[in-house]
Amino acid sequence: MLGRFLVYLQRRGLMSSPEVMSPNFPQQAIVDKYVAFQLDHRGVCVEYAKNTRQSCAAFTRYLDEHGVAHLGAIRPEAIQGFITSLGGRYQRKTTSQFCSILRGFLRFLYRQGITSRDLSPLVTGPRLFRHEECPRFLTRSETQKVLSTVDRRTPQGRRDYAMLCLLLAYGLRGIEVIRLQLDDIDWRNEELCVRSRKAGNTTRYPLSPSTGNAILAYLRNGRPKSPHRQVFLSTKPPFPPLVYTYALGYQLRKYMAQAGVQVDRPGTHTFRYSCAQRLLDEGVPLKSIADYLGHHNLASTQRYTKIDVEHLRAVAIGDGEDLV
Repeated sequence: MLGRFLVYLQRRGLMSSPEVMSPNFPQQAIVDKYVAFQLDHRGVCVEYAKNTRQSCAAFTRYLDEHGVAHLGAIRPEAIQGFITSLGGRYQRKTTSQFCSILRGFLRFLYRQGITSRDLSPLVTGPRLFRHEECPRFLTRSETQKVLSTVDRRTPQGRRDYAMLCLLLAYGLRGIEVIRLQLDDIDWRNEELCVRSRKAGNTTRYPLSPSTGNAILAYLRNGRPKSPHRQVFLSTKPPFPPLVYTYALGYQLRKYMAQAGVQVDRPGTHTFRYSCAQRLLDEGVPLKSIADYLGHHNLASTQRYTKIDVEHLRAVAIGDGEDLV
């Protein structure tokens, strides 16, 4: 919670540096210098700077625990040992991100004259393949079980239910849901506008009756009076707009647990994948699914073909003649 509050202060211009984003750790001064270099000269965002600091802090702690007193004494064995330790705690993608940050940090140490040679080429992370993982989706019955666990008698329940309906009906990203403005809903023409998407585009959807009714129920009997134009607000005074998707993801995981629905790495994207699966089952062309999900590149949508279960089943049980 403290880290997210600090990021909020930085976004508002109330804090200029990430110096207190994490507790003290070995070699903190040089790590802070590297983070400042990233912010000032490379123009990275605050979130990336925070991840950089946390990753470098983990590396320096590992060195300290293994008897490396100063950064100039780093040995290749220590680098490989640190990477190996990551493999037992994180997914391959996260480990790869650690390795990318570590390469930059080691290059910085060499340019600062702290190490006698550039050690960054020694960092070898796991090899990742495009679309190597199958999207994690829920069936129609599972999504209905999750929605049925939401207590819509409470203001928070009405808010959560409306957000989950948006995730499921339109395959929105979590950040797109919490950034939704009151002006983005055209009640007269029954349209929903999602602006400034990840690909830089804007998408207009027909407002479905069920989703529209869920939003109305929240606006009339759940949303606090507020000058803010964001649709969804915090349930705690002074009721500010939601800033991060963490709260939405936490609530979704809670409802999934209550419904007894299990999936690998549950989160807001689980409903997004479920929406894509539903469209795929209905025979919607891939290009149309890409437009619906707000993908700029069709290659981003092609990963969903791996969950076209019925077509894969037809291939498995057929004689293969149609494939020749």
